[in-house]
Amino acid sequence: MRLRKILAAWVVAIAAGGCVTAELKLNLEKGWVLKAGDEAAWADPEFDDGDWTPVEVGVPWEKAGFPDLDGYAWYRVRVVIPARWEESRAVRDYGSVVLDLGAIDDVDETFFNGKKVGSMGSLPPKYKNAWDKPRTYFIPAGQVKWGGENVIAVRVYDGQGDGGMYPGPVRLRTPSQRDTIDLRFYPESENGVYPAGEKIRVTVKLENRSRVDVAGTLECVWKTDRTRDDTVLNREAGEIVVEGHGIVSRTFEYLPEAPGAYPVHVYLKIKGIKDLHEYLVPGYDMARIEGVSAKPDDFDEFWKARINELAKVDPEYEVESRPDKSTEEADVYLVTMRSYRGVRVSAWYTVPKGAGPHPALLGVAGYGGGMRPGAWYENVATLALDIRGQGISRADVDPKGKEYMYVGLTGDPTDYVYVGAYLDCIRAVDFLCTRPEVDPKRIAVQGGSQGGGLSLVTAALDSRIVACAADVPFLCSWPEYAETAWWALDNFVKLLKKRKDLTREKLMRILSYIDAANFAGRVKCPVIVSMGLRDSTCPPRTIMAAYNRIRSEKSIYYYPYGGHGGGGSAHSDIRKKWLMTQFGEKN
Repeated sequence: MRLRKILAAWVVAIAAGGCVTAELKLNLEKGWVLKAGDEAAWADPEFDDGDWTPVEVGVPWEKAGFPDLDGYAWYRVRVVIPARWEESRAVRDYGSVVLDLGAIDDVDETFFNGKKVGSMGSLPPKYKNAWDKPRTYFIPAGQVKWGGENVIAVRVYDGQGDGGMYPGPVRLRTPSQRDTIDLRFYPESENGVYPAGEKIRVTVKLENRSRVDVAGTLECVWKTDRTRDDTVLNREAGEIVVEGHGIVSRTFEYLPEAPGAYPVHVYLKIKGIKDLHEYLVPGYDMARIEGVSAKPDDFDEFWKARINELAKVDPEYEVESRPDKSTEEADVYLVTMRSYRGVRVSAWYTVPKGAGPHPALLGVAGYGGGMRPGAWYENVATLALDIRGQGISRADVDPKGKEYMYVGLTGDPTDYVYVGAYLDCIRAVDFLCTRPEVDPKRIAVQGGSQGGGLSLVTAALDSRIVACAADVPFLCSWPEYAETAWWALDNFVKLLKKRKDLTREKLMRILSYIDAANFAGRVKCPVIVSMGLRDSTCPPRTIMAAYNRIRSEKSIYYYPYGGHGGGGSAHSDIRKKWLMTQFGEKN
């Protein structure tokens, strides 16, 4: 077994040796093995991993032979680092080599020859994912066995969905001057939002990791959040020197003329290397972002008619016990029902085994669907719904790989897929109200992205909803979305070129009937919303245009470094406590 490991390490070194260039890089995409579980001994370079399973990296582990793996698993690889690297100027100047692992879903702890060299995210019980962050770790030169076998071990925890090491590059390399500077960019306001009349203040912190002084130009550029508007609102630039092992900070200010979100970019330009770049999207006077969503004159009559139409459809509820999905704490059922225009939709229904009646949560999915069964919160019945055409609800409506939001764009808003999807959510509430184990006075709705928009609309249309938790909601303020989201700027143009019968005005009119901003004023229950200020999928302006129209009790959480993941697991804890309070349950 030991011979096999040495031969494997030799093969990796030979295969990678062909990839060593003048920049001294070593490709590590081959030779990895994986084992599900979690043992501290697996970090030990002397541990015998000969019976572990060879695995491809650069793709989720579900696509590399572990389709049902969630929770803990470890990757290991053995590699020989050429002895000549030790004498390179880069290693002498910086005293380290660099390990790039690409993004890891969700949390990692990485070990080199048994010593921890880095981690991102937080492991349970204080779980915080970092699924979208590329890993780059610095390995002290004194920790490397030059010309000998080295062991890299990566401990990974995946909460749900795809997991593992992806995408790359996965490699070892000698440091470059680009690695010299650690650039951190942060708002002076804790949540990244500033009130009217107060200047936006952002700070750049530059830390030099090497013993060599670094000189360059630091530039700060403020722009508009209108994505294809290249107008520069303000620019500052100046020369900067960061001494060896030194730290330098610079603060920049800007006072906007109007409410909004204001992308600000910093660039560190050093001769001979690619610019270092970071950005933030601070919010200014966010409570006064109004948006330009126009509600059709017949909006209320339109939705009254659709709800009446839904009421005439026999739901034909079918409830199938699924002991294969059930646990010691909860029973799981597959529910099928008929919704608007007789379309069948399905959901996973999870019921706590304790005495009821229980509060209930309607969970709605992000774009594309694919809900899983499970108890989201203790002692709460959960109905995880896939709206028509998504997940397990494709029996009667199936986009067949085409863009979901274009389904039913006939010109008649009653045909549009999201009209039916909104009514699917109402039908799901109907189902919960038929169940004896559910307290009909304690039904809430929760979702993120598309699910966030669905949650807001469900709360607006159905007075039986007592609490609404909408994370990074999609489906909000389409006119704003069409100017601030890259997806719309590309895909709306393609759609209108293809559909000669559909003008921009007709498209926007249809979308106005399903615009969550036009529903927001009808919400009567308490609402909690979250957003990532760096979210380009559901930009801040679109969310605020809907949020500011809500007149019921509400709260919003801004995450200045968050993209479309919003506040991640940190917000999950806040949301859970809030929902349990609304249900009158102990946290």
